[in-house]
Amino acid sequence: FPTRRSSDLPMLPLLLALVTTPTASACGGLFCDAVTMEPVDQKAERILFQMNDDGTITTFVEISYVGLAEQFAWVLPIPHVIDADDVATTDASFFDSLESMTSPQFSFFDSSIQAQSSRGCGTFLSPQSSEDSDFDMDEDSDVNVVDEFSVGPFALQILRGNSGEALQTWLTDNGYDLPDAAEAPLQAYVDGGMAFMGVKLIPGEVEEGPIDTLAFTYTSGAPMIPLLLTGIAAVPDMPILTYVVADEPMQLGGGYANVDIDFDAVRPATGEFQTSYVPMVRSAVDAAGGRGFVLEWAGETDSLRDGIPERGDLVAGKWIGRFRTYMDPEEMIEDPVWVRDPDGPMQIDRLRSIDIADDSSRSGLAPFGLLPLLIGGLWWRRRA
Repeated sequence: FPTRRSSDLPMLPLLLALVTTPTASACGGLFCDAVTMEPVDQKAERILFQMNDDGTITTFVEISYVGLAEQFAWVLPIPHVIDADDVATTDASFFDSLESMTSPQFSFFDSSIQAQSSRGCGTFLSPQSSEDSDFDMDEDSDVNVVDEFSVGPFALQILRGNSGEALQTWLTDNGYDLPDAAEAPLQAYVDGGMAFMGVKLIPGEVEEGPIDTLAFTYTSGAPMIPLLLTGIAAVPDMPILTYVVADEPMQLGGGYANVDIDFDAVRPATGEFQTSYVPMVRSAVDAAGGRGFVLEWAGETDSLRDGIPERGDLVAGKWIGRFRTYMDPEEMIEDPVWVRDPDGPMQIDRLRSIDIADDSSRSGLAPFGLLPLLIGGLWWRRRA
């Protein structure tokens, strides 16, 4: 779980061992500025899980912040100890490029008058059986720094702790300010055999604003977003946008619903979103108890690779799905996991053309439908 000082970024807590299959996770929760003690809210999260042919998963995470580079601090739970060869960076615009190619777009027309307009949608680990058993905790230390290295603008430390309390103390002593509520989730992650990756920015390597997307690879069975720590500092109705890349379609498993949306029911609207799509998604997720995702787009990675800054970041010939949800902090009590769905859709188009003629006929013809009654009423009044 990341924390930061004067930053505005998503962070990745690790997840609890809630499933028997080893899973990979990414998620976030910001606590407060370790200097000013001002509360920090996590406002959104964009993540991509790429399931590789060798049984590993690569997680791409968007990071943005405000403030000084030396005040940036983040901790990521990871399923096992990794080294410098497992970590990389890609262009800061990685997720913006994906967004531009996959976000739903709605074109509205009235077949009775052939008028047409187009609007956007208005918009974003569980531990595996510990493979790194060759690493032994120093019996004289509650927290060990296993490795230190730099990748791009990031200075990284790989940590192991033998208790949540010890980790919280060590993190606090090293510039992270955590709420007391963080200790219990930390302990659960320690009990699950998780390691941690501390992330800081190298002074002088980056300016305030968007920074490189962080990517790291590890051995795991299925993608999962651990939300327990996220709920500590998430804002209400927090958007979570997750991409999953796999050999075949994926869907939500466990206690999460695969929420269906009637895209043809989307209508133009005024205000922040310009269409009714986002309110429809929020209502549908709320109806699922706040634990559900909408698969709003699906296709092949080949259709996207030429549109991202470094096409090699997405492997060729894979299925990719875009999942969206909105959650309140009190709803983040269970970790979503993605499982294979061989019967799922291979493709869901992002461009939808919707005929609103029925709407205009109901609203536009209604006055004419009342006209005979009005004339009849006037005639009756005159007769009277």
